[in-house]
Amino acid sequence: MLVFDKQKFKDSLTQDHLYGGFPAIQKYGISHNHSDLVYDYHLTDHFEKIYPSIDHSKYNYSNHNLWEESGKEIFHEILNKHRYWLQDQLDEYANTEFTKENTFAADKLVETAVLRYAEYLAVMSRGNLTTIFRFGDNKLHNVTHNPVYLEEFEELYTNYNNALNNIFPEKFDYQKLCAYCWISLEANYNIENVIEITSYYLNQISNQVWDSDRVATISSESNLVTHYTDDNTGRPRGLDNFWRAYLSISWPLAQSLKYFKRYDEASSIYKITKKLTKQHLSYSTGRNRIFEAAIEDYKLFPTQENKEWCYEMLHDVSQSTMDNCSENTNEIFLMLYMFYKHVLGKKLK
Repeated sequence: MLVFDKQKFKDSLTQDHLYGGFPAIQKYGISHNHSDLVYDYHLTDHFEKIYPSIDHSKYNYSNHNLWEESGKEIFHEILNKHRYWLQDQLDEYANTEFTKENTFAADKLVETAVLRYAEYLAVMSRGNLTTIFRFGDNKLHNVTHNPVYLEEFEELYTNYNNALNNIFPEKFDYQKLCAYCWISLEANYNIENVIEITSYYLNQISNQVWDSDRVATISSESNLVTHYTDDNTGRPRGLDNFWRAYLSISWPLAQSLKYFKRYDEASSIYKITKKLTKQHLSYSTGRNRIFEAAIEDYKLFPTQENKEWCYEMLHDVSQSTMDNCSENTNEIFLMLYMFYKHVLGKKLK
């Protein structure tokens, strides 16, 4: 049985950790890969040159159409221009013949997109660079000073302990589960508990058995899966997709394992993710996660086989349609920057 100690959690955080912004998360805790990437990008000379050239006064950040009369551009409309530009680049690359030997078209796509990302990110910031972080630059202060957050944190532990006795809440809120696992990592609070909790849920979702076509299967014998499967339709109840939950939960687990230098175990998480197919994930951000897993695995073990997998996933992602101008578009830009840094081995000036 795991116990969440509210006071111990609060006492473990120094003032610098609480108020030092994102650099404090990197220094004292375990940060999210997307936050690492966007923070690294915004420090480049390239971004620092582009950012001041963006006139935020001409954008209407309220997104109300009535402001069009003032001549200001609607925020999401300007973001969509970048989205459509990126989609055109991906479509053009998707129509090229993919070979493992000739990576010229892929490398050109990546380098072009990485440079363009500065304009998108500058607009995305709305004139405040602390907003470029999808999950906030440092939310530990809010968590420690708001009783609701601490109660929900405690609920993570309660739900886990209950699940061990086959007692499950009405809805499997895996997103909240992941949110508080990430808070634990950012606070560097009981990382071993994050490993235990996330490992349990992943094992409940998938028995990691592969059929003859190497397609992952959901464990039908899992009490959690049985509880959240509708008897009439056979579809998940209380969540959109078991595999989507699997991908979300696997990320804090993999980051925790890497923190303890358990690289083989982290790699095994990425390998499972890499083998998921469109049969399981029809949405674009899910494809991004598989692309990201390929690059993460290459970072751990830079073999030629893993590098080729990164290129294969890049081509696969290029065939997906971005369904929004913010989360999805930003993720693809970030993944291309990740590819640029770790697969191409380049440093943006």
